[in-house]
Amino acid sequence: MAYKPEWIDELDKQPMLHIHVQQSHHCDAFLVMNEAGRKALIALLQQGGPVVSMEMGSGDGEGYDLYVATLPTDKMLEAARGYTNVNALPAGEREPWDIPEVRAAMMENAERRAAKHVATEAARDADAGEEEA
Repeated sequence: MAYKPEWIDELDKQPMLHIHVQQSHHCDAFLVMNEAGRKALIALLQQGGPVVSMEMGSGDGEGYDLYVATLPTDKMLEAARGYTNVNALPAGEREPWDIPEVRAAMMENAERRAAKHVATEAARDADAGEEEA
């Protein structure tokens, strides 16, 4: 059996997803995730709505916001393919963050995160004040 550090069990509970996009058309793309990431992604997709998001982690210990946008076909055809080879990108495509619905969801998420941060800091300050008293 392979070596498994003790901290892996705790990390197994954190949703992790690595997204490997296409280099160009006809290339394969991959979603690589742990079981917690798979369950979180399924739950996110089941939420429905034009744009849904969640915090996701990666194997480097960092986190990011994952946005899933459901677009009408005509807007989908305008959206950039996300190829990593810039020579494969058709001219005139829009990046996902340039689509109004996606941009609105990103702004809403940023505001929610800022409010959560302010609340967390206020609670931390209150706890520190109680400890000093």
